[in-house]
Amino acid sequence: MATTYQVAINIQAQGHKAASAGIRGVSDEVRTLKALLGGYISTATLWQTLRLADTYGTLLNRLRVVSENQWQVNRAMKAMYDISLETRSSLASNVEMYARTAINTKQLGIEQERLIGFTKSLRQAMALSGVTAREADWGMIQLSQGMSAGALRGDELRSVMEQLPVVADVLAKSMGVTRGELRYLAFQSKVTTQVMIKAFEEARVELEERFARRIPTLSEGWSVMSAAALRYVGEADQAVGVTRTLASAMAGVARNSALFGPIILGLAAGLLTLITRLTALKALMAVGAGGWIAA
Repeated sequence: MATTYQVAINIQAQGHKAASAGIRGVSDEVRTLKALLGGYISTATLWQTLRLADTYGTLLNRLRVVSENQWQVNRAMKAMYDISLETRSSLASNVEMYARTAINTKQLGIEQERLIGFTKSLRQAMALSGVTAREADWGMIQLSQGMSAGALRGDELRSVMEQLPVVADVLAKSMGVTRGELRYLAFQSKVTTQVMIKAFEEARVELEERFARRIPTLSEGWSVMSAAALRYVGEADQAVGVTRTLASAMAGVARNSALFGPIILGLAAGLLTLITRLTALKALMAVGAGGWIAA
């Protein structure tokens, strides 16, 4: 019959094996990803690549929430990527706007193609407002927050009026009012998600013609490159499952964190001691150099 001491040893050994397997899993998947990318990347670049893959997975999950099946997820992601290239904009913020719009129009039964068209026209109107890519992304966040509430009002509308005048013009024209009157309608919660979709559908042709005459900016070019990199890395990761395996492996390590706690603390203490000594040495060298110069 096993003693309590023997049981404890067995449990610890099993936990150690599980944690070690987790660590080996992390190392193996990192090597796999390096091989996938050609082996010409640094460790820092590798982790940046992993972050891209993780971001892409998060975006896919966001689309799954508002889609009925995987076909719709794939269709939405491809459409958002195409919009990012055509309007020279952020893939992540386009997905976020599409997802929030879909959530708030689910009960209205609005087709996926209409939501995609709305996202594209909205992006074009933002670009025509003369803002930078970063400012456009911020405006997209403000608008998506308004969409989450079901209508534009308060701070969200004020941001649109100030930073995205073309967006405000599209809404005002569709509702047959001036910008000032638009504020009053927003106060009455009449600038709803459905009203916004209708307004941009009416302005689609005009927005496309005006956008075609724009000169691309450097920040927009960077947005296109970022979107392309995000999709390339994300699709590659979805094919080989690197981040999924990494996440499972790290979860295994976390479940056995009690075994590694003392080791991690010891390493941290040693590192702190080393930093302290190096700082002191640097100070002494500075004093010595100062004395030598003074002499």
